[in-house]
Amino acid sequence: MYRAAEMTKQQGQRYFAVLEATTQVGNYEITSPAAATTQGTANRIGNTTFISATTTTTTARTSTISGGWYTLEYKILTPEEIKLYAKVVDSEQVMKDLRYFIESRR
Repeated sequence: MYRAAEMTKQQGQRYFAVLEATTQVGNYEITSPAAATTQGTANRIGNTTFISATTTTTTARTSTISGGWYTLEYKILTPEEIKLYAKVVDSEQVMKDLRYFIESRR
């Protein structure tokens, strides 16, 4: 919606009509692998070597996230075309309402 509003403003118009909107959302799993790290020291006293080691392990973790894509088919309207559509979208209002949300993600 925000991009449609931007494009409408770039074309010098204020209103657009949504012709079709689709959403495809899915769940995806992301797995971080298991890991092991070993740190050690060795000390030699005479003919004897003393070895100390510590191994730290991290188990694998799987997280589920949701994601997808959204498609919006729209028509930028001239002032004469506005009355031909039962519902129109005010690009200035969309940009005002969503500006903070969009700018925080850019």
